[in-house]
Amino acid sequence: MSRSKSAADIDILDAAEKWKQQCLLDGGSLFSEESLWTRGNFEQLRIHFVQNPDEGSGKFYEKLAQQLEHAPPEAKRLWAEMTWVLFLIVYRGVLKPETKRDQIRQVWE
Repeated sequence: MSRSKSAADIDILDAAEKWKQQCLLDGGSLFSEESLWTRGNFEQLRIHFVQNPDEGSGKFYEKLAQQLEHAPPEAKRLWAEMTWVLFLIVYRGVLKPETKRDQIRQVWE
C-alpha cells in the first residue's frame, strides 16, 4: 500500500531537488552565490577535519570550530551547507527548527 505524501514531505523533496541541482550538479551554494561544492573545498575539509581529529573532551561544535579554525571560509561554509543536508533528513521531533538554524549559522559564521 502506498503512502501519500504530506505537504512537509513535498517541501523536503523540493528542497532536496534544489540542493541536488545547485550544489551537486552545478557546484554552487544554497545560501550564497559562491561555488562551495567543489573538489578544493572538500579537500580542505579532509585536511582540517578528517586528518585533524579531536578526540578530547568537549562539545562537538566547540571541537569542530577548533578543527576548522585555519580552514578557508569557503570550506567552513561548505560544512554549514552539509549540515543543512543532514538536518533536512533528521526527524522533526529530534531537533527544533531553531536549533537546526542556529547550528548551521554557527558553522557558517
